[in-house]
Amino acid sequence: MKKGVRVVVDRNSGSLSKRVLFAHRLRPFAKVVIGQKEAQDGQLVLQLRDRKVNCSIENLVEQIQPMISVPV
Repeated sequence: MKKGVRVVVDRNSGSLSKRVLFAHRLRPFAKVVIGQKEAQDGQLVLQLRDRKVNCSIENLVEQIQPMISVPV
């Protein structure tokens, strides 16, 4: 289901910490790491440039949508 949010999944074989560091260097608007623990718990930490927001997997898109604007 399309929600207007672009997602990039890093499936490289490097360690999780190296993939997170690489993502940090790209300076995305927001990033989320979903590992085994997050998948089991259903809870995520949405890392924005200036703060972190705890949310569930189900309401991740609802947390992001108010922060972005749709091009006209």
